[in-house]
Amino acid sequence: MNTEEKLKTLWDSIDYRKGGSLQLDEPSPLEWHVSFVSETQKAVVIISDEIPQGIESSKSITARVAKRLDGRYASSLSLTEKNQEQVFITMCANLIDYSNGAKVEKDALKRVSFRFRQWQRLMAYKKSALMSAETQKGLIGELIYLRKTIESGKDSEEAIEGWSGPDGADQDFIYNEKWHEIKTVGVSSSEVKISSVEQLGDTGVNGELVIERLDKCAPETANCFSLNDAVSHVVELINSNDEVVDKFVTKLNKVGYIRLQEYDKDKYKYSGEERYEVDAEFPRITRGNLRPEIMNCKYLISINSISNWKRN
Repeated sequence: MNTEEKLKTLWDSIDYRKGGSLQLDEPSPLEWHVSFVSETQKAVVIISDEIPQGIESSKSITARVAKRLDGRYASSLSLTEKNQEQVFITMCANLIDYSNGAKVEKDALKRVSFRFRQWQRLMAYKKSALMSAETQKGLIGELIYLRKTIESGKDSEEAIEGWSGPDGADQDFIYNEKWHEIKTVGVSSSEVKISSVEQLGDTGVNGELVIERLDKCAPETANCFSLNDAVSHVVELINSNDEVVDKFVTKLNKVGYIRLQEYDKDKYKYSGEERYEVDAEFPRITRGNLRPEIMNCKYLISINSISNWKRN
């Protein structure tokens, strides 16, 4: 039984009308308890000798700290938005698992505070804990492009800043006013999906369509990797600069990623990259092509048909 299942079992064992809490049996320097604030409000409580730093309330979670009669502190995290209950349960399990790696309470509290802040950012952007398989694959493609960009010599901070998709831009990357749209498809795919009129540029500025070839594979496949591995590959390149790492983590949170064990399960095989110059002659739909009554559209482009725009 994993930690998430343990939490659900304990919550199911409590009669919220009678109050009380149950302690989770975990090999952690911290004591973890589950309880209810109300019939619909689950809570997890951390018992520690010191007060956790950086544990603050948000729109989704209420945080409270109280000093007990024995001099220790009880830090309570309770859910305020019912529609995020599954995310909350996954978050609590992740906080517990992450703190279990610490040997002393002080380090465990630091781990909890760091990971809680990541979850707060994540919950501000999405309602589910796990990204869909399609979203995971697309993110891996962008991370591959980002890693290659840094390895080619671009300053790591500039490279992270230019990852514009998480900030709501129409294209995934923008460097020196040139945009780069990343599409992640299988090795045998013959088409790419364009999700909006603006995605391939609609401002007269030339850009680039980058196709990353990626397929799910068996775990024992040579040179395969997971989504978590793809994130680690970028972190390894930028970990000498804490500020840049923090910006990278924030962007990941915006697209709905936080490091979870579930993202280690699926493995992928990378087969290569193709780049296409998107100029005025490139086959695409722009706002100027459309009647004003059409608000937006999605369409497919044949990869074979754009060979004339392929960059060497």
